[in-house]
Amino acid sequence: MVGLNQANKILYIELVALGSSNMANINPREAFRMAIYKLAVQVIMVIIDDLDAVAD
Repeated sequence: MVGLNQANKILYIELVALGSSNMANINPREAFRMAIYKLAVQVIMVIIDDLDAVAD
């Protein structure tokens, strides 16, 4: 997850969850904890689903 401020500058980059090939267990409280703590006004969720890229 990437958190942005009002000027669209990156406040933080955080790994929220690691999962298997078809699921990752996470609840919204865990996902948005850092965004609230850092007072981010926008968040970008990033999903990497290319298993070949991760395995290399």
